[in-house]
Amino acid sequence: MVSPQNKLVLNCGSSNFSFAVPVDVAVPSKGRTYIAEVHFDPSGYMSGSVCYRRRHRGSFAFNRGALPDEVLFHELFHSLRGSEAAGNFGLNGGLSGYDDREEFLAVVVTNIYISDYTNGHRSGLRGAHFNHSPLDANLSRSLTFFKSSPQVLPLMRAFVTTPSMRRLCEALCSVKASFKPVAAVMDRSLAPLLEKLSQSDQSIKREAWMPFVTGAARLTEPGPPAPDFAAGMKGLGEELAREALSVLSR
Repeated sequence: MVSPQNKLVLNCGSSNFSFAVPVDVAVPSKGRTYIAEVHFDPSGYMSGSVCYRRRHRGSFAFNRGALPDEVLFHELFHSLRGSEAAGNFGLNGGLSGYDDREEFLAVVVTNIYISDYTNGHRSGLRGAHFNHSPLDANLSRSLTFFKSSPQVLPLMRAFVTTPSMRRLCEALCSVKASFKPVAAVMDRSLAPLLEKLSQSDQSIKREAWMPFVTGAARLTEPGPPAPDFAAGMKGLGEELAREALSVLSR
């Protein structure tokens, strides 16, 4: 068996997909049940692995939300969304770095998980989806996050009022975390304040100039260092040799 440290991983990411099947094949009109499948290799996120080096996981500027458990949590959230992900749409303006609605929600919810005070091993709040850069310090609190863009408030309101997400949102409210925008938007007494923050000068300005900042970041983000195929092949050869000796000695 190839060890995580020496494994040659060509796809240094994770993915998920959902599909629907009839609840009752004989009576399709009864509706659909959604099944999700997550493809995730934790060895690709471990310190010292090929993917760890290729994606600059050791850099404080590119490791937010990139620990193995954080990546898995992100993908599990996508799977939980299931049919709710239908009609997904792209984002621009102040949220252009999040790519689309579902990635925005996944990053936000994962940030709640990351900021849980009981989470002793964490990276830090993530501020985009296209990379693992940090969330701006002046947006990293439950309320100030709504100054990211005027789009945040309606997106969060739609999320917390989705019937299938109700139990999850209630559970997120009880998490002892420093970053809890879900709890903030579910607190009706905060509605006037959230409206004000959503339309603040900072929010309006970010809506105008963030697409340019995001575009520049996509172009200037450092590329991954060349993977060490020689070392990987050497390790793979050693593992295969050990397995061959084990088989021959039986």
